[in-house]
Amino acid sequence: MLVNVITLLLWVKKKLTTLLCCSKPISLFVVAIQLSGCNTSESFFDKNSIEEPKTPLAIGVMTGEQYSNFCNFMLENDANYFNPRQPQTWKFIFTRFANGSEAKMVINGRLRTLQLAEIRDQFEKFTVRDEPTISVELIKTKSGNALNYMEYHGQLTVRQFSGQLTFEIVGSCHV
Repeated sequence: MLVNVITLLLWVKKKLTTLLCCSKPISLFVVAIQLSGCNTSESFFDKNSIEEPKTPLAIGVMTGEQYSNFCNFMLENDANYFNPRQPQTWKFIFTRFANGSEAKMVINGRLRTLQLAEIRDQFEKFTVRDEPTISVELIKTKSGNALNYMEYHGQLTVRQFSGQLTFEIVGSCHV
C-alpha cells in the first residue's frame, strides 16, 4: 500500500511539474486531463509507469547426460575436465538440438528454451521463448573434426536489457 501511495505522489509531482512549466493552453488542457485520470495510456498503477527492478544477468551449468544434445558447449575451463565417457564431467552452458531451431540454457536460475531468431555463416542468435527480453548469440569456428563430431571454439553472449555477459566456449556437434 505504501508503495502505491509513493508511486501516486511521484506521478502527481511529475504532472504538476509539467503543468507549471507549460505555457501553451493546449498543454495545460492535456495535463489537466491526465491529472483527472482520463488518460488511457497511463494510470496511477500502470506497470509501465512503475520502475520495475531488473534481475542481474546470470547463467548456470547443465550437468549430466540428460542435457546432452546434438551440439554441446561449455566454458573453456570446464572443457579441460570433460570426459565423454563420464557424464559427471559434463558441464554444458549451452546445448542445441539437431534441428537447430531450439536450444537450452540456464539463465537467471531457470532452464530456458531458446528459439532460433537468426543464422548466418558462423553466427546464431536465439531468443528465450518465455522472456523475449533475453537473447543469446553464438559465434563459433571449427577447430577440429573427428569421425562423428565437429569441434568448435567460440564466444557466447547473453543479453538482457542493457546488460550482457560474454564467455569463451568450446564444444562439439554431431555430424
